[in-house]
Amino acid sequence: MKYKILFLFLMVLVLASNVSAAESDDVGIIGDKVFTVPEDFEIINITNQYAFLESSDKNQTIVIMVRDTDPDKLFGMYERAGYEFNGTFDTYQRGIYHVNETSFTYQDFIGLYFACDNGDDRVYILHSFLNEDDFPDGKDKLILELISSLQDNY
Repeated sequence: MKYKILFLFLMVLVLASNVSAAESDDVGIIGDKVFTVPEDFEIINITNQYAFLESSDKNQTIVIMVRDTDPDKLFGMYERAGYEFNGTFDTYQRGIYHVNETSFTYQDFIGLYFACDNGDDRVYILHSFLNEDDFPDGKDKLILELISSLQDNY
């Protein structure tokens, strides 16, 4: 009887560890920030400052940067690299972040650039589309959910 209980306890531990491992695939960590990976996206590359995500159909990419860089400097860097920004698309509050959203074009991509600032932290997100039909009408709800999911990872 003792062994059956021990075996049952070990099985529960194995199942619990498998569930937590599956859940961790849905989360990414950049520096001291944790975020929820959007549905139908996977992390292709992640470092202490960047995460590169790609959609399962390979038509969309998301780049997340956690950097203490002046937004104007980063904006200028992208412009020098060939990005064309089409002015500020929208400005709003999302969770703890003040967000400036700008549309852009770059080579065959169209997309949205999000500069998120809460006074202490800066997070920049590029959401690029190969297919113009995928470009969101109105607010990019996928990225708004991503911004809302950003939390400190202490």
